[in-house]
Amino acid sequence: MDEQRNDYGFCPKCGALMQNGKCPSCGYAKRVSWGDSSDADWRETEPPKRGMSTGAKIVLAVCLILLILLIVFVVLGAVFAYRSVSSSSNGTEDLTEGFFDFYGGGSDDDYLYDDGYDYDYDYDEYVPSADDDYYEEFVSSTAQGLSYSVDWHYETIYPDDELSDGYFSVEYPTLSGDDEELLGKINDELRKLAFFYEDSYTDEGAYVYVTGYVTYMDEELLSVLFNYEVYGSSSSLYRLFAVNYDMSSGETIPYSEILQEEDDETLAQRFRSQSETQNGSISDLDAMSDEELLTYLTDDTTRVVFYTPVGVELGFNYDGGWVTVTLKDKTL
Repeated sequence: MDEQRNDYGFCPKCGALMQNGKCPSCGYAKRVSWGDSSDADWRETEPPKRGMSTGAKIVLAVCLILLILLIVFVVLGAVFAYRSVSSSSNGTEDLTEGFFDFYGGGSDDDYLYDDGYDYDYDYDEYVPSADDDYYEEFVSSTAQGLSYSVDWHYETIYPDDELSDGYFSVEYPTLSGDDEELLGKINDELRKLAFFYEDSYTDEGAYVYVTGYVTYMDEELLSVLFNYEVYGSSSSLYRLFAVNYDMSSGETIPYSEILQEEDDETLAQRFRSQSETQNGSISDLDAMSDEELLTYLTDDTTRVVFYTPVGVELGFNYDGGWVTVTLKDKTL
């Protein structure tokens, strides 16, 4: 059957009609060998392979160029970004160095500012002395080498309600030493005084600060002062309370015993005069009559009396706060 297809011009491979010795369907072509021109010498050939066109080559070249340019831009961008970050870091370091030089005083650069004032930021704690004209501020004056010593306790209490922002903060002294029973009794009393306003912090938005001071101590006498500050949402309270102990018995010393030689008729005027020297002008005190002032100074519910190395400090509490003055003639 294959020979008959060759004679009639049909493709011996797929049977399609040959055209000019080549099958248009499968590509079969009849070839005559150079050594023999017989028509019987048929050979099957594969379709010629076609190479890449010129247009495709151009497109590929353009793509390669664009890819190379993209890589170059990415690399250059990374390099510039690194240099930029390095420059920023160096600039920040320079600014920081200048900042610390300015405030640390380690640089004499032109930008240092001198306003002509000599600022002294060092704070020297006040140490009371019998030579002082008056007791300048509340401080603790503890002593060493006694049969008892002072320990300090700090506590902060927050309300159970996590939404409340109030709290109670207290600093107070306790005693330790040879006579544990006597000192234990005093410690119980001091703690009660320290926590006197403990319930006030539970009020909405209330803050309570209590600071205790040992204003004087020796083998015979101990004076402790408490400064209460209660800040509420609508009002505030400032109050002093002092307690003086006879350390031989552990009993408190009444205010009247400390001030027994004072003349009530002149006490108000003496208090005003000393307050003017010690505290300057106080409008609330100036507005009081001598009778009102004397009432505050003689009532144990409003007055406060305690010992200091400078002398006896006498004061009173009133709605606007408190005022104290030093009685130098009662220096121990």
